[in-house]
Amino acid sequence: MSLRSPVRLLAAFGVLLALWWGIALVLRNPVFPPPSVAFEGFLRLLGDGLVHHVGASLKRVGVATAWAVLLALPLGVFLGTHPKWDGRIAPYVYLTYPVPKTALMPVFFLLLGLGDLSREAILFLILFYQLFIAVRDAVRAVDPAYVLSVRALGARPWDLYRHVYLPAAFPALLTALRVNTGIALSVLFLVETYATEEGLGYLIQRAQSRYAYGEIFAVVALLGLLGLVLYVILDVLEALWAPWARRRKEGELVWTEER
Repeated sequence: MSLRSPVRLLAAFGVLLALWWGIALVLRNPVFPPPSVAFEGFLRLLGDGLVHHVGASLKRVGVATAWAVLLALPLGVFLGTHPKWDGRIAPYVYLTYPVPKTALMPVFFLLLGLGDLSREAILFLILFYQLFIAVRDAVRAVDPAYVLSVRALGARPWDLYRHVYLPAAFPALLTALRVNTGIALSVLFLVETYATEEGLGYLIQRAQSRYAYGEIFAVVALLGLLGLVLYVILDVLEALWAPWARRRKEGELVWTEER
């Protein structure tokens, strides 16, 4: 993140908070409470095990994301470098990818039980397809001239993966993770509103049943903040794992601003 990003982030937060307050003032409806009521709801939840529920939700997202990355990265790189295998497997991907995974929740719960495994499996499937396709396409887009240049220097097959294909895959993987962070949190809400008593989705459902609109908005705002934290973590990982992609982005940004 650039040095000006924190300032812009705080400014955007202030604008959104003002809009929230203004809309609540115009509507004057308890269904859409002002930020002060949401903050009161947050304090009540804080004394009612909010930290535990946040931990349960983060664990589900974290486990699903870890498995999605561990499987999507090697499979995407392999198929991106082996067109014949990609041609064999691609039809299965294209036929199963459009299937709405959340519609299969009852099936997952019946097969895997009502514990975390079924919820993590749903999140995994949604993330896996996105990450796998992004990595495979990034590897397939590598300029053959780069591969020939590395081979001319005496590189072995592993050297190609280390110095060419993986550096091409990492930025695509992190970009796909950024895009799907919001999707994962949205699906998390759905999987936590069914047959569970922990998680942020459960808190929203419980608050809705008690008409505690302040608590609903407090949890929704907390989900947004968690998404922001995850986004910043991915930014840090990009700086550590793919600094060349960060330098390229910053160079393009400077060039655009100079124009």
